[in-house]
Amino acid sequence: MRLLSCLLLAAGLACPAAADEFTAPAPVAAATVYPQGALLTRRAELDLPAGRHVVRLPAPADLASGAVPEIATSGGVEIAALIYRPDWPVAEDALFTAAQQAAQDRIDGLETEVEAAEDRLADARLQADALEAQRAYLAAIRPPAEDATDTEAARLTAEFVRAETERVLAELQRARRQQDDREEDLADLRDALAEAEAALARLSPAGETADMLELTVEMADAGRAAFELTETTDAAAWAIAYDMRLTTGDAPALDIDRKVTVRQWTGSYWSDVALTLSTSRPADRPDPVMPRPDRVSVHEPAPERERIGAAAPEPVVIEPELAMEDGPAGGVFRPEMVVDGVAVSYAYPEPVSVGTEDAALLFLGALNLPAETEIHASPRHDDRAYQVARFVNEGDAPILPGDARLYRDGHLVGRTAVGLIPAGGESLLGFGPLDGLQLDWRLVRNQTGGSGLLNRSSTRNQGIVFSVENLTGAPQDVRVFYALPFSEQEALEVEIDAQPAPDETDYEGLRGVSVWDLALVRRETREIRVDVSLDWPDGMELRWYP
Repeated sequence: MRLLSCLLLAAGLACPAAADEFTAPAPVAAATVYPQGALLTRRAELDLPAGRHVVRLPAPADLASGAVPEIATSGGVEIAALIYRPDWPVAEDALFTAAQQAAQDRIDGLETEVEAAEDRLADARLQADALEAQRAYLAAIRPPAEDATDTEAARLTAEFVRAETERVLAELQRARRQQDDREEDLADLRDALAEAEAALARLSPAGETADMLELTVEMADAGRAAFELTETTDAAAWAIAYDMRLTTGDAPALDIDRKVTVRQWTGSYWSDVALTLSTSRPADRPDPVMPRPDRVSVHEPAPERERIGAAAPEPVVIEPELAMEDGPAGGVFRPEMVVDGVAVSYAYPEPVSVGTEDAALLFLGALNLPAETEIHASPRHDDRAYQVARFVNEGDAPILPGDARLYRDGHLVGRTAVGLIPAGGESLLGFGPLDGLQLDWRLVRNQTGGSGLLNRSSTRNQGIVFSVENLTGAPQDVRVFYALPFSEQEALEVEIDAQPAPDETDYEGLRGVSVWDLALVRRETREIRVDVSLDWPDGMELRWYP
């Protein structure tokens, strides 16, 4: 197709009076969906004779905000003029897509069936009412008076009434049964009609008016003309979610099922579109934040009374970023992945349908990765140890941020948010507590000063004991984490005596965070004692968050 980008002409521009007019739907044929927003390609095809014509197509939604339309046409089609027609009157079915037309045909057929069923039910009711009138007439016949002499006539009359009554009652029973059946048939057809009407409504047909794009086109020869309109929208998004299943034991492994939820609320039904999922974020700011001039100044210190009662600074909490995984794809579908240095794109291998305000759940296959399992314990903050898994993103693409359900050995243990992991990146992820590993923390000595944050004495001595007890019924290797205090001021001296000494200090670059590797047999309890001595000049204040 030849691409044409042009500005709209004035809405009042008149088209050639002699031109033939055509109207065609332009449903979404392809969609590139971003984490927020989408790029949509709408396609229209119709047969046109040679010469100049007016073709009206549904206008791209972003035209209303002044966007320049991007239109591609098939060979032999020249666009001479464009006009934007907001709220243009359209015939009821002029913009029907194939799916919408099929839904309307279904409604038309059911309406015909409902009318026929109503006629059949009316006939059944008339027949039943007629038989009911016969039964009432027979019931009104009385035998001759007792002084009548013609006993034979009376006998014949009684036999006639009895026989006719039996016949009428039998036919009435059949008529009532037929009436009930036809009422049920009519109810079923009305239910089917309501479902068909709901199905058409779900396909979001155009109303009595629609925003239209009016094209004046020149056809070199009669034939099939194709138009592609590209538009952007904020009314779409996709997000990834994971089911992560950790298997512990001699050969730990992590199985990851990747699922994508695609949502759109554009007001149009996406029927069998070619779907591409992209990690690009066109809705984000495209330019950097430039620095401003930075003037430095000094001031007299604030009076003491203004500093009294000031809030203590909040401690800085450093949380390791958890991440997720990609690897050899599995499952039914294997989307084609493209990594171009700017974004990762997944071309879904099957056409996808998504109704407006709906969500489509798609599967991106499974990842199967080796893992290393560890048990981590933080006695200062938890009373139980936790199972964790360490693994590497061995795929060619990053693991995308999303929500994950976590399973350990077949049991659901929780949910977590998964952060971005680049290709080749390592991640550590928790898989729930181990109730059989009990933790304890005690402050056994706290000399000089109180337990508050501000202490005016020049020394402070604390003794801390924390322990791990193995009640799991099997030997366990546990990594115990504790943040030992440190000083970056010459005036503040910190002495620490840890028994036993930690096996690792400054864990992953975190200053003072230490690790003890404990091998616990069944029902064993191991204690670690830490004595901390602080010394600083008189008159200075200690700030410490033990």
